[in-house]
Amino acid sequence: THKLNEYIGGYKEYTVEKAKRIEKEIEAYKRQERRKQEMEEWIMLKKQQLSFYQSPKVAKQLHNYEKRYKREVIDNLKDRVHESKKIKVNELAGLTHDSKLIFRIEKLKYKTFLWCKNLSIYGCDRIHLEGRNGAGKTTFIKILLGKITDYAGDVVFGNNIKIGYFAQEHETLDQKASVINDFINNSNIKNEARARDILGSFLFFGDKVFEKINKLSQGEKVRLMIAELINQDNNFLILDEPTNHLDIESRQVLENALSKYKGGLIIISHDRYFVENIDISINLAIENNCIVKK
Repeated sequence: THKLNEYIGGYKEYTVEKAKRIEKEIEAYKRQERRKQEMEEWIMLKKQQLSFYQSPKVAKQLHNYEKRYKREVIDNLKDRVHESKKIKVNELAGLTHDSKLIFRIEKLKYKTFLWCKNLSIYGCDRIHLEGRNGAGKTTFIKILLGKITDYAGDVVFGNNIKIGYFAQEHETLDQKASVINDFINNSNIKNEARARDILGSFLFFGDKVFEKINKLSQGEKVRLMIAELINQDNNFLILDEPTNHLDIESRQVLENALSKYKGGLIIISHDRYFVENIDISINLAIENNCIVKK
């Protein structure tokens, strides 16, 4: 059977109250198991005594205690608390010097809907890029990544910078490849056994690692992309809606990893709670087709 738990308040209150509830349930289960073991040991002892000699007094004690055991333990058994399976994210590597130039835009014009001037991004910058849907956020980061080149103006790219990119539409994945082959091709991990271990921590178990990427769910594709990003030597991260399609528990794990990550990043996300918890230092927004500091 399944049980619904109701929480009052917003998402932040939910996470706190859920953690408290799970902790209480775990403690209650442990108490129950200790009591169950104590009572079962007492019952076993009395049965052993009766096997050596018959005693009406001991038999009556045993009978009454077994009734009590059923009433207090068996009729009120609590299920073991099983939390949802979570991805396990190691610390994100890829630190670069705080003053290292990543990008500098003196003046940028893309077609008729995106303008930017006098913007410099350094290794320590942790940027949230805001804007309505269709404002050009993804277009802007694709310019920074060199994927769009038909713009007017000057964009200076830092030297010897390796950028980790999480694409919202998951186009960085080879849809015809298997999970394990794509992971090996796009990470520092070239040993298949080690790759399978890491993919297992991202919930790709058994033969799932041999499944074609075009057969995966959106959430599975997101988990694979995160696994690849973590196992690359990146100096800077650009993340376009990384929490879309992630369950709440996995989102919290990613949030924790990014909050500990010491490098710079640009993130596009409409998940306000997520953004508030990853130490953003600069807020950029696209307003009236212009990129501005908030």
